[in-house]
Amino acid sequence: MADYASPFSYEQLAAAGTGARLVGVLGRARSGKDTYAQRLVDTYGYTRVAFADPLKAVAYATDPTVYADGAPHRLAALVDTVGWEAAKEHAEVRRLLQHLGTAMRDHVDPDIWLTKALRTARQTAGSVVITDVRFPNEAEAIKARCGTLVRIVREEPDPAAHLSERLLDDYPTDLTIYNTGDLARFHRFIDATFPLL
Repeated sequence: MADYASPFSYEQLAAAGTGARLVGVLGRARSGKDTYAQRLVDTYGYTRVAFADPLKAVAYATDPTVYADGAPHRLAALVDTVGWEAAKEHAEVRRLLQHLGTAMRDHVDPDIWLTKALRTARQTAGSVVITDVRFPNEAEAIKARCGTLVRIVREEPDPAAHLSERLLDDYPTDLTIYNTGDLARFHRFIDATFPLL
């Protein structure tokens, strides 16, 4: 049986009334998933975990050449210079992560990123927000642990998004929050819906 199917402490913590929660965030690229998670971290004391964190570590360690701004760069040097968020603004970096992540799921283990992220979450005291739920098995694992799924919707989705960005478009969630692009308004929506988690 896969590691993610084993008993997980969030059910026990919830039953004990500790208030510890597990929240999974899903939505298309640039919808505001990381902004939502950062608000939970900064305002409500959550710990951020991402399925893509170990994927980024693998990409960084292999250090392929990527093209950004029309010139070749080593991935590690680019990330060291501008950070992951800015590096992902380059289409080739985003494609690299998407293809590497999908290939590892397809050819090594469909739960490879899920297992690692849930292990990290399990070792964290208190509430956890997972910022990048993209696949049905990830959403199901969060629900199996009495977690809450939150969808972030931005008015202008990318119709050419990679399959991993579209797989959960119709997946049922517990809460949907609309991001209009106004940060102050988005924070108000997050705060207003926080008691529903």
